[in-house]
Amino acid sequence: MSSGTPSRSEVFRAVFGDLPFTDGEVLVHGRSAHIAMPRDAVALGIAYVPRDRKENGILRDLSILDNSSAASWDSASRHGILDEPRLQQMFAAQREALRIKMGEENDPITSLSGGNQQKAVLSKWLDANPSVLILSNPTQGVDVGAKNEIYAQIMKLAEQGVATIITSGEAKEIMKICDRVLVMYHGRVCGELDRSQMTEENIMILSTGGACTVDRSEAKCSTIN
Repeated sequence: MSSGTPSRSEVFRAVFGDLPFTDGEVLVHGRSAHIAMPRDAVALGIAYVPRDRKENGILRDLSILDNSSAASWDSASRHGILDEPRLQQMFAAQREALRIKMGEENDPITSLSGGNQQKAVLSKWLDANPSVLILSNPTQGVDVGAKNEIYAQIMKLAEQGVATIITSGEAKEIMKICDRVLVMYHGRVCGELDRSQMTEENIMILSTGGACTVDRSEAKCSTIN
């Protein structure tokens, strides 16, 4: 992680092992976890969907199927040989669940629209059966229809017991799908709100550095000078 003030994306890239830690600790199921690289995080059941789909989420030179199954290659191989029928079966289930609009599974990933590319990236991690799923700006650059389908899948995962962490700069998105929000300002968590306290005004106060107390009778933040 950079020596300056980390962004919310950098914090969770560090949790996933994509950036080195300078401070802090990751607990998984209540136990301290050593995560030096993404492989360590995956082994612990942590999955991460990055904010920049085109740069970090997809493998441009590979097919839709390859992109959607990459996180399962280790578990779906024997003696270094991939079980392609198994990967195809796994992808078929995710394709239906996420309603991925596409041509053939061997078409390039770049043949998909932005929203369907995002669904393909999500399906890659769902096949890995994570216990913790981190999504950074999960609906960035996708249309309204795809947004709602992604939201529905996130809610379904939460109902199944998957710990789901969303990082987003959109207050409305956070309010729509999150039960609790931690608000960062200049690299530090400056406040926490539960669903009853979660309003755009309260989030804005915290995100601009305002400290606040919460009047639970009104579920409203009051700025402290």
